[in-house]
Amino acid sequence: MTHKITTVQLFFLIMHTQVGIGLLTLPHDVYQTTGTGSWISILLGGLLIQIMIVIIWLLAKRFPDKTIFDIHSKLFGRVLGNFLTFLFCLYFLFTTVLIGLLTITALKQWHYPNTPHWIIAFLSLLTFSYFVRVNIQVLARYNVIISFVIIFLCLFILTPFSSNINADYLFPINLEPTDLMKGVNKVILSLLGFEFLMFAFPFVKGEPKKILKSASLVNAFVTLIYVALMIITMMFFTSKEIIIVKEPILYILKSLDWNVIERLDIFFLTAWLLTVNATSLNYMYLLVNGVSHIFHQKDHRKASNFMPFVNAVLIYLLFDPEKLEFLLKMMPFVSYLFIGVLPLTLLGIAVIKSTSERRKQL
Repeated sequence: MTHKITTVQLFFLIMHTQVGIGLLTLPHDVYQTTGTGSWISILLGGLLIQIMIVIIWLLAKRFPDKTIFDIHSKLFGRVLGNFLTFLFCLYFLFTTVLIGLLTITALKQWHYPNTPHWIIAFLSLLTFSYFVRVNIQVLARYNVIISFVIIFLCLFILTPFSSNINADYLFPINLEPTDLMKGVNKVILSLLGFEFLMFAFPFVKGEPKKILKSASLVNAFVTLIYVALMIITMMFFTSKEIIIVKEPILYILKSLDWNVIERLDIFFLTAWLLTVNATSLNYMYLLVNGVSHIFHQKDHRKASNFMPFVNAVLIYLLFDPEKLEFLLKMMPFVSYLFIGVLPLTLLGIAVIKSTSERRKQL
């Protein structure tokens, strides 16, 4: 691995892969099922993600010089390993397309109602076509450079504290276990992105414990951002209003009246667009590297010539409210499979094989 990144760069890589579409819709989506216990569901979701991070870290630590695609081939051989990598590529493509659909839906609703969705989809090619061709070191630097956007987004999220809010809306807290777990399913989509660690681990300079610390810190940071967003939304809107308002943070910012700046929601949406674009870009980077591995190409630039185009075409074909709703319902189950079940299964197989080899040596 010639191109190495630091644990700090890993932090920002995972952060920008995690922080994305959830900033707009998470409070509405979680509140529908959990009510006043929504912020607890977000904390539980962060805890569940942390467990998955530890599982991925334990797996990667056993193969410190291999990406998740190399691990597939190591454990199952070339044919079955490539098939498993192909499934992961489908997952990365599925996630990238879903993020694109949600982004275009928000942009058309708030900024460009008359702009055809295919124009917005193919404009993403301009960014993807360049950045997915670079090595992980350059990609990490890009994520670090745009990290200032997160600071602005946090400031925007805290802005409503200067307006009229009502802490009474937070009570009584819903502690029903069934409702809380339903909320966790909604939260998972917004906390995805930590799986970038499966690919980036061998590229990170530093001890495995420092890598785990970096991944854990970014998960805690993103979880707290979403908790703050959820609490502010609950204190600003009544329970009936949150269920109706799909992008509450934008409505909150739009309602604020500042003498110096008007339409804070436009500033927020612009900054958010840069962040969500980084999320899609990082997933696309995983996708092109997976495709390159399947075809045994050392240089992933060949795959980067056509995979962004495939992504844009799928967004064009699937841009429909009913299809989007179906994809959103599928996403929690798909994500549990690829970020939970499969890594745990791979770890179990690796442990069994390692134990078997030790017994043979004895």
